[in-house]
Amino acid sequence: MLKFTLNYFFALLLFMAFAFKASAQNPTVVNGVATYTANKTIGSQFEVPDSWNKIVINANVTITGSFYMPTRTRPIEIMGKNWNTSVITGTGETKWHEQGTTEARQHSAIRCDKSPDVYIHDLKSLNPDKFHISAGFGNVTVDHCRIIDNRERHTTDGVHGGRGKVTVKNCYIDTHDDALYLSECKLVENTTIVHNKNGGPLQIAWGYDDFNNHTCIIRNVKVIDAYNGTDYNQGVVSWARRNGTDPVTINVEFQGTFTRETKSGAQQSHMYQLGRRTETLNNGTLKVTGECRWKNDLIVYNNGNSTLNVQGCDGNDTGGSISNGTYFLQIRHSNKFVEVQASSTANGGNVQQWQGQSGNHKQWQITKVSGEWYKIINLNSNKALDVSNWSTSNGGNIHQWNYTGNDNQLWKFVDKGSGWYQIVSKHSGKALDIQGGVNATGNGANIYQWAPNNNFNQQFKLINSGNGNSRLSQTSFEEKDNSIRIYPNPVSETLHLSLSDHTDTVYKIYSLSGQEVKSGKIRNGVFSLNVADFKKGMYIINLENAEGIIRENFIVR
Repeated sequence: MLKFTLNYFFALLLFMAFAFKASAQNPTVVNGVATYTANKTIGSQFEVPDSWNKIVINANVTITGSFYMPTRTRPIEIMGKNWNTSVITGTGETKWHEQGTTEARQHSAIRCDKSPDVYIHDLKSLNPDKFHISAGFGNVTVDHCRIIDNRERHTTDGVHGGRGKVTVKNCYIDTHDDALYLSECKLVENTTIVHNKNGGPLQIAWGYDDFNNHTCIIRNVKVIDAYNGTDYNQGVVSWARRNGTDPVTINVEFQGTFTRETKSGAQQSHMYQLGRRTETLNNGTLKVTGECRWKNDLIVYNNGNSTLNVQGCDGNDTGGSISNGTYFLQIRHSNKFVEVQASSTANGGNVQQWQGQSGNHKQWQITKVSGEWYKIINLNSNKALDVSNWSTSNGGNIHQWNYTGNDNQLWKFVDKGSGWYQIVSKHSGKALDIQGGVNATGNGANIYQWAPNNNFNQQFKLINSGNGNSRLSQTSFEEKDNSIRIYPNPVSETLHLSLSDHTDTVYKIYSLSGQEVKSGKIRNGVFSLNVADFKKGMYIINLENAEGIIRENFIVR
């Protein structure tokens, strides 16, 4: 009996030891995937084992220190489960942030010295010891991340691109040096950048000459100036220096919407900058397409014989730059959409506002004709938005008509901030307006023209209707919380929605014809929906709670 009891006791101790070891193992590593399940201090310059191919930081987990890859050449993925609560933060060491040495950069939150391709997504980088993300020679993709330094005086680049191609999408960046330090920028998309001191939001081609004639695409980006005017600051798009003197051209192509805001008490920075206070940029040409509003807002340091070449602009260009595409036009004061009444396909079909982001009669193909002027063609009827009877008067009606290319069918988009545009007729100089003004919020309110003003019944948001990107059409929830996720997209069986801490959200799903397919309530911020019986095609999901409305697209295949 004693022997049995002792055997049982030792077996229990052994089991408890294994259980303790398992619970204490953080991260767990399975098939090369290292998952952090609890807070952990890894220290500055934690060398990532070469056997790891993926690092996962669970929700509500903070990693203190930095991931360092001095010799790695294989690709790696570093991800969180929630861009608010999956956090990597610095150790609090302050001596590195003002140093420009290689040693200092090795204390960045994520640092690669060699040439791995790195994919970083769905996490928050907060107050690192040096930079947030510092790459070597590989390609870097950063998607759906919050990159934040709230210490005011530290110089912490957001994404320091090294020598590889850099893609940044769906991010919020609020740091205190170059938000994006891009040797070879590939794409910056659906991203908000707060422009603080010292650096520039888009610092391109820094120091290198071997990226001659490469193109950086900037699509649906917002820059918020928060510069207090007492420190040195750089332009929104800056090319600070280069090593050589032979002629080099860097192309910047604006697509979609580009918006600028200035915080109260802040000073708006220059749009473009060549060179910087202590260095000269020689024989560089910065060629810009798709953005004309700030074509003359340039500062050049030290007479470096470099030029800004903004193309495709008329002499008096003041309109916003919109990329060709198919859009829903949402009206700011009513949250309703511009549509052709009764889905008419006839000349003279009237234009009005109506609820619901669905239907071809609510979609408009916007195409640049010349300079700042665009044609706006209804997807359902293939007819153009037209000022009736060539009216130049307040109250002149707006309807659809066969496209002729005349001035009463040409429009420019005047940026009113925060993603809203005024749409102005070339013929009359009047703006699209909702009859009845700001009080006309009902379905069926007529759309006509009126002298431009700053009222919300003359402001429109362009929501791309032809893209499967589930984050493209966000319209209302708090801007800094972009953590609404719909995946996979496209989907064949089960659609998952992650709304982070947004609870008690009502969802409604519509087909593109406007028919409601399904509706319900999401109570805990996480939801899965079986769509296997849905017909193949694109759908629109409306998500509504006390914070506002979001409209998203997804595709069933």
